[in-house]
Amino acid sequence: MKWFVVVTFINISYLFIAAYLRHSDIADARSVSLFISHIRLGLIVAFAIVTAFYLIFNYIQHWNERVFFFIISVIMFVLMNYLGFMTGIVSVFISAFVGILYMIIRNANPIHIKWIAALVILAILMLGLYLSHLYSKYFPRTIKVSLHTHTCNGNTYYNDTLSHFVENGHPVFIHICDAELRKEWNKRSQLNYDGKDKNHNELKYTLYRYLASKGFTKDSVGLSQLTETDIANIENGCPNYHYCNANFFEKRFYELMQEYYYYQHTRNPEGKTIAMRLFYWKLAFKIWMNNFWMGVGTGDVPDAFEEIYRDYPNIPPHQQLRGHNQILTMALTFGILGIIIFLFIYLFPLMTFRNTHDYLLLVLFIVIAIASFIIDDTLETQPGVTFIALFYTLLIVQCDHEQQKENTHNHKT
Repeated sequence: MKWFVVVTFINISYLFIAAYLRHSDIADARSVSLFISHIRLGLIVAFAIVTAFYLIFNYIQHWNERVFFFIISVIMFVLMNYLGFMTGIVSVFISAFVGILYMIIRNANPIHIKWIAALVILAILMLGLYLSHLYSKYFPRTIKVSLHTHTCNGNTYYNDTLSHFVENGHPVFIHICDAELRKEWNKRSQLNYDGKDKNHNELKYTLYRYLASKGFTKDSVGLSQLTETDIANIENGCPNYHYCNANFFEKRFYELMQEYYYYQHTRNPEGKTIAMRLFYWKLAFKIWMNNFWMGVGTGDVPDAFEEIYRDYPNIPPHQQLRGHNQILTMALTFGILGIIIFLFIYLFPLMTFRNTHDYLLLVLFIVIAIASFIIDDTLETQPGVTFIALFYTLLIVQCDHEQQKENTHNHKT
């Protein structure tokens, strides 16, 4: 397992360095995963980090080796954070929570367990308050503004009063005068107003959103209130002035909540990560309910999705994907009996090997595996199958070997 951690560290470090040398400024950091999905790569790195800490606390004796594995695990987490592997980051936090909880409960008395439960509830409440604060920061109630038809210079405004697009509560597609923006922007920036920003998006739309986030009109007056830092932010593709100084977690939370916000108001899931996943889950669940007992069978899954997408002609072909949830995919494929067997395969070892030395690592791996099953069809791709099959088998064999040794020892004594 030590070699697995080291090789994973070398791999993600190489990908980061290669991507940085190739692009200097990585616009879409997740694109560094060239050969497998960034979700799968994130899971591998997450398990490598978890394994490193498990080795530090359970197997590694020399302090210099402990320091080495601690440093590379921290570096892997930082790189994963920078590269935007959200699934991997969440998996690390869930694993850390489960691991700490397991160790404390296993060695604690009932009074300590009550305190732990209270602290867990408090932590959940604090996290909820923090997320609520972030949401209200980026998505306050839509601010009502007086609608004007002309700029201070007498030019006509474009006003789309039906658009639900907002930044920090300010409507984006009102009080827009392209003529004034084009003239003033091209005076202050080397990037053309009608071109792309450095994040490969239409620059003028980034400008609209940035001005809206500050509550400015999209005309010469609004543009004149921007600082040189603001201009640089817009050139770099930053659509919201809060977003530019946010950490990775805030940025990703903003992106996801923005997608959910527009899905709520438009009911159109197209192009939105969360909304599309919810939509895929809905379709997968619907197919399962129509074939509850036996499922549709492995060969008919593509046909089942093709048939149900006929009811949704507004979804373009390139987004007509499958369930993005391995548990639902197994359910619609094999029916209720199949999903029971599938879950039994992963839950049975947790009941069988409770007294083995490496039980905790097995628990953490299954936690990561099930987390991946909830958000994606992990076993529908070769990298996913290889990752799950390899480490599931290794850990089961290791725990079984330990249990047999323990049973042999008990018989002798």
